[in-house]
Amino acid sequence: MSKQLLLNFCDNQVIIKNTQHEKEVLGIDKFGRIQLFDPTIVISKPKLYMRAVGILGIIRLLSGYYIIVINEADKEGVIGGNTIYKVKSTSVVKIGVDKKGLLPHEQDIEEKLLKRLDSTLKINGYYFSYTYDLTSSVQRGIQKQQEGQNKYLWQNANNEFFFNYYLNEPLIKACTTVDERVGNYILPVINGFFESTLAKINERKIIITLITRRGRNRQGTRYFSRGADEQGNVSNYAETEQVVEFLPVDANDELGNKLASLVQIRGSVPLLWSQCITGRYKPQLILESDAASSPGFAMHFDRLLADYGDIQIVNLVDKRKYERPLGDAFQRLTHSLTSRDRVHYLHYDYHSEAKRAGSSAAIQELVASLAPRLSAFGSYNAISNTYQTGVVRTNCVDCLDRTNVVQSAIATHWLNTLFVAHGVLKPNDYITSHTNIDIVLRNIWADNADCVSMPYSGTGALKTDVTRTGKRSVVGMYNDLSNSITRYVYNNYIDGARQDAYDLFLGKFAITDNYSSLPLSSYSAIPSLSSLSVETMLVLGGVVLASVGLLYQSFTSGFALFNATFSFSSSSSSTGGSVSFIRSILPLAMWSSLIIFGVRLLLQSGRFNELLSWPQLLAYKYRPLPVTSTTRTNTRIKVPYVSDFMNSKFGTYFSTNSHINIHTTTISNTAANTIGGGGIGIGEKRYETFEQSRKLV
Repeated sequence: MSKQLLLNFCDNQVIIKNTQHEKEVLGIDKFGRIQLFDPTIVISKPKLYMRAVGILGIIRLLSGYYIIVINEADKEGVIGGNTIYKVKSTSVVKIGVDKKGLLPHEQDIEEKLLKRLDSTLKINGYYFSYTYDLTSSVQRGIQKQQEGQNKYLWQNANNEFFFNYYLNEPLIKACTTVDERVGNYILPVINGFFESTLAKINERKIIITLITRRGRNRQGTRYFSRGADEQGNVSNYAETEQVVEFLPVDANDELGNKLASLVQIRGSVPLLWSQCITGRYKPQLILESDAASSPGFAMHFDRLLADYGDIQIVNLVDKRKYERPLGDAFQRLTHSLTSRDRVHYLHYDYHSEAKRAGSSAAIQELVASLAPRLSAFGSYNAISNTYQTGVVRTNCVDCLDRTNVVQSAIATHWLNTLFVAHGVLKPNDYITSHTNIDIVLRNIWADNADCVSMPYSGTGALKTDVTRTGKRSVVGMYNDLSNSITRYVYNNYIDGARQDAYDLFLGKFAITDNYSSLPLSSYSAIPSLSSLSVETMLVLGGVVLASVGLLYQSFTSGFALFNATFSFSSSSSSTGGSVSFIRSILPLAMWSSLIIFGVRLLLQSGRFNELLSWPQLLAYKYRPLPVTSTTRTNTRIKVPYVSDFMNSKFGTYFSTNSHINIHTTTISNTAANTIGGGGIGIGEKRYETFEQSRKLV
């Protein structure tokens, strides 16, 4: 049964009641101060009533504090009798009525920050439970229960996957400074994937559940979040758990209601590296020295060893050309670890092996080579009372497409072994021979691949045809081409805004008491014409005109070209047809040449950078700085990021609105594509080249 919260928004605070269990009432005022009230409190003149099923957290913006509430949630499944919910819609509501106003440009910034926040809330895949720690694997949850020390759900949560942890920091602090019962209102939420489905194999009914928990400590978008940081947090880090629950056949069934689970992890190559966007399809790969990467690399694996036990690395990057430096450095640093006897390294060039043997055969070979290690690591199994003692860490460059294919194959291998061990399958039988459960597994893993890929890359995963069918298909290759083009657009021209949204939601960028007025104006995710230099506008205009000319010429000369070709091939005298053919093809060649020339000019002069979308809330290494100029010339002046203005006392700026501000978000399956709709800019935007920006950082 879901919680029913009643929120009463008053002039200076919001009062929150649990309508089902009125043991205490939570109050949060417009300055972010938290207290508990007696349930009999009389609320005077609330401006707004709102019902909710949970609190996602609170956040401070320029005008004060906002509360983020979960308005609706759908039941997604059950684990061990505990109901799991998926967030369906949320609202961001201002706490308190303000008496003073923001400056006009600050009002604009506030709206842009709210759009950022809303866009992050639109990411598909927020899940929670009132009675189950969804941030933890089944095994970790059992171990925490055995310790039996913590009273509230949030106290057992895995900090890495507690995705709304930053939004709950004020409430968590209040558990110590105000009253521990504030913990009743803290709801840990994961972001990622959850799907639970009933399947049947040889008359045995089972519930198969797949959960992916995305890490929060280094989250972002594809080209703006790569590698590791100095603390060993890696980009696109996620834990994926496949859970099996055996439904009882009869009252004496030993397998009945017992759980088993296998945990795998993924994460970017744990080095200091990045890909600096330049407008090219493959950005410049920047890899720091082994000495620079070593401390964070060691911290990363120390943490994994403490959390999971022994590690089996499966590195899927190419062994040649563009990706080779990553693989070589990964191997060198792995061999230098003091705990290298517990960290096992396998470099498997997926693309080369799939080309050699075919996708299906290559995956089978890889899983067969890993089988002894998988057997040694084991899994959590309530039937045999065993625990998983090691984990497979899989990565490619993005930790999406190749990684998904391999993880699904490992999970299927484990499930097959589990079924054989407990008599569900005979020793020489395989899941792939049982169509019903095989299709269920393939589809649930392909859905997981898309859900994990969307918020990171902007599209669904590639190679999901291999996951769904076991082989490549023409339709699958067409979808991959379409997704690759979409990724290019997002990653180069939109993702700066999406990265800002992550930095705001996860607390990398935060409004504090040291905040001062931001001398900023608004901008869109795609740079406007006013932000471009005259030279760039002229070249870009030429490319656009040439594109229009090419399109027009293609339509108008298509019929003439057909007639010319027919005339050329059928006429007794080919001279007329040949001339007509040349006259038709020359304009097409001319317009095409102008387009190619213009694009090359933009790339070679570095002016393409003016069209690219960069994050602006925080200064990150490898990210060229946005700069401004007062005139339309090539003069470029370095200016700081937004965070660099946060250096003087805040406290005089409040909203001009006399009513409650509500921003409601409804989540759809494709909503991740809408992240970061607005923006925050700095006058006329300019971008340094990468080489120039490195000198400025």
